[in-house]
Amino acid sequence: MAFELQQQGKQAALTKLLGAWLADLRVFLYTAKGGVAGSRGWADMTEATFTGYAAQGYAGAGPAMDGNANAQYSGTTLTFTRGAGAGTETILGWGVVTADHSILLGIQDLPTPVVINTAGQTITVTANMYLGLLPPPY
Repeated sequence: MAFELQQQGKQAALTKLLGAWLADLRVFLYTAKGGVAGSRGWADMTEATFTGYAAQGYAGAGPAMDGNANAQYSGTTLTFTRGAGAGTETILGWGVVTADHSILLGIQDLPTPVVINTAGQTITVTANMYLGLLPPPY
């Protein structure tokens, strides 16, 4: 007979296993992506470099699970603001990576690319991460 991990237990396990790791994550903007969808790594991404840009720490609520055992972390809304300076960049999307850039967790294309070229211009993203179905152990 298999041990049946309950919904409450799954949520607690996610919190304990991933909670400290979440503090190590960074949300970044990208201007290009290479590689094959689903198999990309940090080396396949081109991070934004506009004046005033810096990747931001991931922050959000603990894991939430629906009745179908789908898990997600709801990220806070982050704003990236362009500083003064020359140059234009087209931002294609955002992603989440570990602080040491060793693991690219995922990326999300923006609905429409954003051209950023004016001081004070902002790009806002809400970094929600959907972990998908967490089935019981077998």
